[in-house]
Parts: sequence; structure tokens; C-alpha cells
Amino acid sequence: MKQYQIFCTSCGREEKRSITKCSRCYGSLETRIKQKIKIGLNTKDNVFTKYNCFFPLSNRKILRTYPNSPTPIVEIKDGVFAKLDYCSFSGSSKDREAFIEIAMAKKLGYRGIVVATTGNMGVALASQCALTNYPCLVLAPLDTSTTKIRQIERYGSKIKLYRKHYNDIVPYAEKISRENHWFLASLQAFRFEGYKSISYEIYDFFGKKLPKNIIIPIGDGTTFVAVWKGFVDLKRAGLINDLPTFIGVQAKGCDPVSRSYKQNRPINRIINPKTIAKAIMVTSPLDGNYSVKVARLTGGKIFSYSDAKILACFENLARFGIEAEYASAATYCPTIYENINDCLLLITGSGLKN
Repeated sequence: MKQYQIFCTSCGREEKRSITKCSRCYGSLETRIKQKIKIGLNTKDNVFTKYNCFFPLSNRKILRTYPNSPTPIVEIKDGVFAKLDYCSFSGSSKDREAFIEIAMAKKLGYRGIVVATTGNMGVALASQCALTNYPCLVLAPLDTSTTKIRQIERYGSKIKLYRKHYNDIVPYAEKISRENHWFLASLQAFRFEGYKSISYEIYDFFGKKLPKNIIIPIGDGTTFVAVWKGFVDLKRAGLINDLPTFIGVQAKGCDPVSRSYKQNRPINRIINPKTIAKAIMVTSPLDGNYSVKVARLTGGKIFSYSDAKILACFENLARFGIEAEYASAATYCPTIYENINDCLLLITGSGLKN
């Protein structure tokens, strides 16, 4: 029996067959775990085995193979913490999503995995596909960081570059998935699941005395929503009483979610985006509307900042010994420009990838 159900994030329909789009409204999908809550107490467990009741995959032999858990949390100044999620084997939070998606792809019988990406997800998949000897194809914009392209190639995955923005490449990945029975990464109902582990690691560090605010960069919005879902799991299990406030950050050169939040309207696609924060340069975010919903539900906000302000925060974080990707450096902006403290910044990517 399945440990999960699949629902549309837009209309709420339960989906019995598709794992990519709602068969009624074509909305994106998410999983909801339906097994009994039972938290592991073995201190030798990694986050996926300890909290396996919250994941769609229960095979502990597979879950035990995740090598990154936990990534460090440091206090960079009074009341401001940073979770250094770039301390993973491919250098970004995407390793978490890649781990679950590859495991689910194999479980469901797919022949390989394909992804459209701004870079980091391609690197994470290529890394773990090399480790597990699983075919991987990465589609990315031509202006993707040379460092990321070289990483993907060194891991042995194939990469195709397009003179297009990320969102315009997605249909190519969808076509390859359909025609070759390859798992379409990052667009499946399972895309949130790996990132939820971030919430559980934050809880393991702070216990019930969580930071008031969690600040996360928003590209597609998937990580933002997933970390919230992880804390919802913890509250449902009775481990925490209240959810943190969720604050999202974007670059002004590509800020569809921030605009939607401020103008109280659905997401509109950004035309001619331009920013140094390429990891979050997503013109039509899959989980953008969901991110706005999460911000409102938790009393949060979604800000956008100029490249100049992001660059200044990149330099500031370096003074604390943190080499963040530009997209991640944006999380420091609310502490400077909005005077927000009692917070945790999610540093999702390494500055070595800039």
C-alpha cells in the first residue's frame, strides 16, 4: 500500500495516476503522507531515517545512504543564524531533492532522469546519478555558470544548453520524459519531499525554541514551500507548538513572486529578466502562488532587492566566513534593510558557483 496520496495544489483534486500535473486543471501536484507518525530515536540515524514517517519512501536501506545530514547552523551575529546548506557534496540544498527524486524514479521503474534547471539541480542530480549509476540528462540555459556546467560534465551526465530562459526549456524536458519514460525531476509531486529534511534539522538544532523568522531565497518557490511543509509535519506530530514566520527574497530583476505578494494578484511571468542571482532567475515559478499563500499563512512577507544590495550582502556574509551564492546572499538583505532579527537564513548554494 502507498504511504502517500497525491493532490493538486490548485484545485485540491486527488490524483490517482499522474505524478506531474492535475488531470482536471493541469495544476502542479504535491504528496501528502498518510502513514502513522513515529519519530526515530537512534542518534546514529540521518535525518531521512529518523523522520522517515514524513517521507514517501520508507526503505531505510535506501534512506540510510544519504551522506550530508545535517548541514551546520552558525550564529553570525546576535539573533541571526545561518544554515549552511551548501556544505553538501554538490554544494547546494538541491542534493536533498535529488536524493528523494532519484530513489522514487527507481522505485517507479523509470529508465533515467531528466531535468530543466538553472544549474544547481542539474549538478545535484548528476552527482548522485554518478554515485548510483543511473542515467541523467540535464537541460540548462546557455548562460549557466561555467562552474556548474563543468561539474555536471565531470560527473558523467549529458548536458544540453539552450539560448533560452529556464522556463522556456521546461517543455523540452517534458517531451524527453514522455518519449523515453524518464523521470521528470523538479516538476513531480515528490519535489517538496527532500527539502522538508531542512525543517527537521532546524528542529533538531533548536528544539521548540525556533527562530521567529525563516528567510529563504525564492526561484521556483519549491524550497520555500517545502520547508514550511516540514514544519507543518512537526506541528502535526506535536513536536512544536507554533510555525515560524516565512520570509521570501527575490532579485528585483526577476521577482514575480514578490510582485504577486505586494499587488495581491496571481503570478505574472517576468519578461526580459536580468540579475546576478541566476539560481533564482525563474520567470514563471511553479510554486510561486503557493509561496505567496505560505507567506500569508505564517504572517510573513516576500521582498525583492537590487543586485547592488544583494552584492553588498554577499560581501557582508563573507566577513562572517560565509561564501554564499548570490541567490543565497539575498537572505541577509532583510536583516539589513528591513531590520529583521531573531531569524535563520537558509544559505542554499555555495559562492564558488557564482
